[in-house]
This record gives sequence, C-alpha cells and structure tokens, in this order.
Amino acid sequence: MDTVQLSLHNIALASRLEKELKQLPGSQVMLVKTPDLLGNGIIILDEETLDRLPMPLADPQRFVLVTRNETPKLKRAWEQGIVSVMFEHDPPHTVCLATQAALLRLQNPHRNSPRCVITPKGAITAPLIERTAAGPAAPASTGLKNQVI
Repeated sequence: MDTVQLSLHNIALASRLEKELKQLPGSQVMLVKTPDLLGNGIIILDEETLDRLPMPLADPQRFVLVTRNETPKLKRAWEQGIVSVMFEHDPPHTVCLATQAALLRLQNPHRNSPRCVITPKGAITAPLIERTAAGPAAPASTGLKNQVI
C-alpha cells in the first residue's frame, strides 16, 4: 500500500485533496502537521512545511509541492530537486495526477540508474559509455561514467 502524507496549511485545500486522493486504489492518505521524512511514500506539502524541513531534501522526487505560481518559489523548488510542483488553484485531480507520477517514480526499479540531468545552473550531466575496440561497453560494465556536457 502506498502512503501519501498531506501536509498543507490551507485546511480547505487539504480536505479537498484528501477526498480526491482517497479514491486512488492502494493508497493510504494521512493528514499530517509535520511529515515523517523517514517513512515511505509521497509527501504533498506547501511552502510553509517546506521551510521547516532540513535541507537538502533526501529523495526530492517523492515530494509534491503545492505553491503559488511565482518565479522565486518555482526556482527554489527546482534548486531543491523537486520535480512535481502544482499551483494552489489547480484542480484537485491535477494534484492527484502529480501524486500518481511521483508514486510511479518511486516504484521504478531503474530509479537509481544513471540518467541525463539538467542542473539549475544549466549544465547537463549524462551517462557516458566508454568505447572499446569491440564497440561501446555495456551499461552494466565499469565503463559507465557521468560526463558534464
């Protein structure tokens, strides 16, 4: 069963999201004042909750941030590695969609495999496969390295 911790200061929004999220099959939704960072599952939070968490975030892909559509807030989320950001006025089903995407990311068996990453500073880090005389080395070999492009 997937756990979804909902930590929002807007009580009306939290209630609407809780009602919508409880319709997800196989999910346990909990309204919490302070999210349990050691627990499993997804954490849906707002800026106030985010401000109280220790930085850097461990596993930022498990967070869904609900915030205002303002550049500094979006930049901050990006710099912390949060990939799911929703706006306060988005319909609840849109937040559910972001939650389902976050749950799928956590369930992905390849989640820790090398991948292309664009950093907030604009650099791109991508896996590099060394070439050998016989052609490219297999990704499972020791020839896989990260390269900043």
